Amino acid sequence: MNVFDLIYTSLFLFLLLSFALYLFTSYLIKYIFSKYPRNPYPDQPDWGRIEDIKVPGRNSKYLDGWIVYPEHIAQELGKVSMGDPKITKYKTILFIHGWGRDKGRMVSRARRFAQKEFISIFFSAQDHGKSSKVQRGMNIIRYKEDIEDIIAWWKNPLILVGHSLGGGAALLVAQSDLVIAIIAEAPPYAFPDDFKYLYKLGLKALTRFFLPGIILIHMLQRKKYQKTDYSPLAVAETIEKPVLLIHGMKDEIFPPENTVLLGKKIKNSQVWLPEESSHYNLEDHPEYASKVGKFLVSLR
Repeated sequence: MNVFDLIYTSLFLFLLLSFALYLFTSYLIKYIFSKYPRNPYPDQPDWGRIEDIKVPGRNSKYLDGWIVYPEHIAQELGKVSMGDPKITKYKTILFIHGWGRDKGRMVSRARRFAQKEFISIFFSAQDHGKSSKVQRGMNIIRYKEDIEDIIAWWKNPLILVGHSLGGGAALLVAQSDLVIAIIAEAPPYAFPDDFKYLYKLGLKALTRFFLPGIILIHMLQRKKYQKTDYSPLAVAETIEKPVLLIHGMKDEIFPPENTVLLGKKIKNSQVWLPEESSHYNLEDHPEYASKVGKFLVSLR
């Protein structure tokens, strides 16, 4: 082997090893972000009859949660089983938390508009709270599967209220016959485009360098799925259920203008953009309860 062959071989091996290291680092970052952080929220319901539940999921997994029946509904229903037709007399809201939180994060929303008139279901997504762990980490596809598992278990119509990734996942199951309507707060717009927003806060200066590798790994892992399994934009034009999209103008994660675009694609949608709200504090806005309340009344 002459000196030029040695140089070319060494350069090729160097580039190959560098690319392998780049992909490994990208995968490591993706894995860490899919598993951490986990910030359980200490709030819990303080009204009505509260029942602890463990919803059976696929692959022998389970979802930890609560059902809360307002007092007058609890008295009228008595003890009921899932799928009991008596439940259809009352509207039920399924609350879906965002990334890294758990069932307690959505309780404050129920206090604003649901505790007196609606049956409320709260759950922790897989790998969150006390629900089953997932070795490979969570993503919007598994959020979607969790919602589908609860719909199958409840067997009665549901209104979905989801925040952030939970809101995006709620839009992905809009075609279910048992979904009445959806309230999606600060949802992602379209994956893989939204990865650049999802990762930017944690990666900061490294985002631009590692993001292509992260997206490549995500897409390779999703080859067996259709875009309608993971991208809200891909299903937007097929959604016919009433949808309320809420997005704070000071959102530091997903841009509110993307939700405006999403609203234009969804036929029967309303969009509310509170000026002073961020990604996290939408329920604290003074008009939040009235906006959501009017939307819920319009469903009757």
